[in-house]
Amino acid sequence: MHWIRIFLSNIKKNNSCIKCYFTLFIFTTFISMLMHAMRLPAPLLFGSMIAALLLTVRGGAIKVNTSMFALAQGMIAVMVANQLPASAFGELATSWTIFLFGTASTLVASTMIGLILQRSHLLPGTTGLWGSSPGGATAMILMSVNYGADMRLVALMQYIRVVTCLVVAIAIVSYLGSSYGSIFHTLTPSADVGPLSLHALAIASSGALIGRWLKVPAGTFLVPLIAATLAKTTLSLDLTLPTLIIMLANCLIGWTVGGKFTVDVLRHASRVFPVLILSTSAQIAICGGIAVFLVSACGIDPLTAYLATTPGGVDAIAIIAMSSSADIHFVLAMQLARLFAALIVAPAVTALLSKHIDRAC
Repeated sequence: MHWIRIFLSNIKKNNSCIKCYFTLFIFTTFISMLMHAMRLPAPLLFGSMIAALLLTVRGGAIKVNTSMFALAQGMIAVMVANQLPASAFGELATSWTIFLFGTASTLVASTMIGLILQRSHLLPGTTGLWGSSPGGATAMILMSVNYGADMRLVALMQYIRVVTCLVVAIAIVSYLGSSYGSIFHTLTPSADVGPLSLHALAIASSGALIGRWLKVPAGTFLVPLIAATLAKTTLSLDLTLPTLIIMLANCLIGWTVGGKFTVDVLRHASRVFPVLILSTSAQIAICGGIAVFLVSACGIDPLTAYLATTPGGVDAIAIIAMSSSADIHFVLAMQLARLFAALIVAPAVTALLSKHIDRAC
C-alpha cells in the first residue's frame, strides 16, 4: 500500500504543478495584453515577470529550467545582433571616452553604496558590497559566500535591482512618449521558420550552450551575441527569428526573474527589506544622474542615456531598448562595456574591500 500512497502523492503534486503553470500562462497573457493596450513597452517581458512574481509570492513554485533560460538569452542576443548595422561599431569606437566615463562612474557609485552599507552595519558581513556590485548576478552571488556575506540577501539585492530597473525603465519610456510594444506588435505570424531562421536558431542555441559550458558570467548572452554579430557582418546573414520563439524567450526571461522572489527568501529578508529598497533606489538615482550628465554634456537623448546607464540586466534592457525609440547601438555598447568592466574589476575590488573590512573588524 505504501507505493500506492507514493503514486497518489506524485499525481497530486503533478496536478498542483500543472495548475500553477496554467495559472501562470493565463496571468501572463492577461497582464501582457493589458500592458499592450496601455501602450507600455516590452509587455511580454514585464507581463510574464509580474505574473511569476505574483504567483511566487502567493506560494507557487515557478522554476524555469536553466537550459531553457540559457536558450532564451541566446535568442534575445541573436535578435539584438540582427538589429545592429555594420557601421555601428565604427561609430561607437569614436566615442570611447563616453563609454569609459559611463562605465567607471557606474562602478564607482555602486562600490560607494556598498561601502556605506558595510560601514553602517545594516547588513550582515560583506553582504552590502556584493549585493551592490553591478557585475553578473550569478557570479556575485557565488563569490559572496567565500567572503562572509549572506548569499540569500546578496541574491535578493541583485534581483531587486533588476526588477526595479525594469519598472523604472518602462515608466521612463512611457513618460517620454516613446514608441511602444514593438517587440509585441511588429512580430506577426508571417515570421515562419525558414532557412534563415534555422541559421539564427542554430547560432542562438549553440552559442548559449557554449556560453553555459564555458561558465563565463553572462556567457549565455555574450557568446551568441558575438557569434551572431560575426555571422551577420562577415556572411551578411539576415538572422530573423520566428515570432513565437521571440515571444517565448521574452516570457522565459520574465518568468525567471519573477520566480526568484520566493516566500522563504522574502521572509528571510523581511527585517532589512527597507534597506535593500533604499540602496537599490539610491543606485538607480545615481545612475540617473550620470545619464543626465551625458544628456547635457554629450547631447545624447534622455531615453538612450538612461537605458545605457541603468544597472539592470543587459538582456532585459536590450528588449526594452528595442521596444522604444532609444539608440539600441549606444545602449547595448554601454551596457556591455559596463558588464565586461564589472566582471573584470568588480569581483577583485569587492574581494579586496571585503578582506580589508574583515581585518578591521
